[in-house]
Amino acid sequence: MRDARNIVVFTGAGISACAGLRTYRGPDGLWNDAAIVKAAEAQTLNINPRFSWDHWGGMRAQIAAAQPTQAHLALAAAEASLPDGYSLNILTQNVDGLHTRAGSKNVIEFHGNVMKSRCTNPNCTIHPFEDHAPHAEALPLCASCGHHLRPDVVLFGENVEAAKAAAARKLMKECGTLLVVGTMLEVQPAKSIVDIKKRFYSGVKTIWVNITPAGQYHWSFKEVHTGGADKVVPELLARLIPGFLNQ
Repeated sequence: MRDARNIVVFTGAGISACAGLRTYRGPDGLWNDAAIVKAAEAQTLNINPRFSWDHWGGMRAQIAAAQPTQAHLALAAAEASLPDGYSLNILTQNVDGLHTRAGSKNVIEFHGNVMKSRCTNPNCTIHPFEDHAPHAEALPLCASCGHHLRPDVVLFGENVEAAKAAAARKLMKECGTLLVVGTMLEVQPAKSIVDIKKRFYSGVKTIWVNITPAGQYHWSFKEVHTGGADKVVPELLARLIPGFLNQ
């Protein structure tokens, strides 16, 4: 068995559902809307940036109005009060930034953060920056080089940053306890990086938390909790981390 004190939490849209944000799959999932799927394609951003910004700008308004859930807050509190010898890192597929807003520090935002913008000019030296404006009236321009800005998210047809992928693989290699929260483990390349079967066979304590069953991966988890993250995650952290209930 790996050292169970090295905790990695892999999260998806389900952890933000209680904040009022739509998930990507399921009856009301975002990917059921063809217009949203089109807006999330890299080709659309290049050909029709106005159409793309209409979607992402609207999402910014929804996220700004949302608040971190009890699951987000519990993870941040656990990280801030870890006993000696423990670590807790979050690898999230979400672009809502709620983990960092809750106070978590050790977060890899695998697909970026929609509440940030970056320049479309690959040679521009400006770094991604906080930007909550919907830019509904006009397309935003870079203050440094004058090119169009874009949301700092990974679109369909784009690759995840190599540095983020490498950091995620390192977390998976070192983790001893893996909590998979609010995701169906269907999105690449995150799915292959997590590689839940490999974690199971290499002695990682694998734990599933979602409102839906684990499906084909059920056997790859040592624990399966079918329920809302707001209730289950704090209870799990209290069991995994000594003294967490007393914080």
